[in-house]
Amino acid sequence: MLAGARRAAPTTAPGRLFGPTSETDVNQQVQLIENSISRGADAIVLAPNSSDALNNAIKRARDGGTKVVVVDTAVTTDAEGFIGTDNVKAGEQAGKTLCELATKAASRPAAC
Repeated sequence: MLAGARRAAPTTAPGRLFGPTSETDVNQQVQLIENSISRGADAIVLAPNSSDALNNAIKRARDGGTKVVVVDTAVTTDAEGFIGTDNVKAGEQAGKTLCELATKAASRPAAC
């Protein structure tokens, strides 16, 4: 996500786009959120690597007036927005489609 943001905004947000050196390091993500709060960021766009490990940091950011939008992984605390797939709905749709295709291909109705 960071690489794409840097390509899309090379001159409009110099020094404002940063991310962890490892996408699996929760502590580094928490530190980046804390740094953003300290810098007075108006907003944070975050691709959390856990649905709940960043909740306290996200809450502190929001309590301080920073807007938080999460991408790819929904969190279990409030945020201004989520950009990603509803995996439950996607699974339901995939199952329905699979059942329909199996029923069409079978010589007898599929047990769906």
